[in-house]
Amino acid sequence: MPYTFNPFTGSFDYYTAAAAAGSSNSVAAEVDFGAAEAPSATVTVSASWVTSSTKLVAAPFAVATADHDPDDYAAEGITAMATNIVDGVGFDVIAQAPNGTWGKYVIHTIGV
Repeated sequence: MPYTFNPFTGSFDYYTAAAAAGSSNSVAAEVDFGAAEAPSATVTVSASWVTSSTKLVAAPFAVATADHDPDDYAAEGITAMATNIVDGVGFDVIAQAPNGTWGKYVIHTIGV
């Protein structure tokens, strides 16, 4: 079942997604927590296809980076969300690590 940890409520939320008519878009972005441990990091993503009515779902994309192996995403409890949509321009992705982390992780965002 699709459960996602919600860091704002401290609980696991159940999500279902209905099949959407039409097409979807997606983008992967690297978010950098920096050299010192930090609880969150933000990256601005360019996406000319995004509008204020686009539904965005952001999630860790467990691939290796220069700093981390795929297992580190789960070990660090990385979560992500998309926010601050600007029509035809892009949006921000906020990644969080409950106990803090360092370095770069890849976040994948799908928009429908």
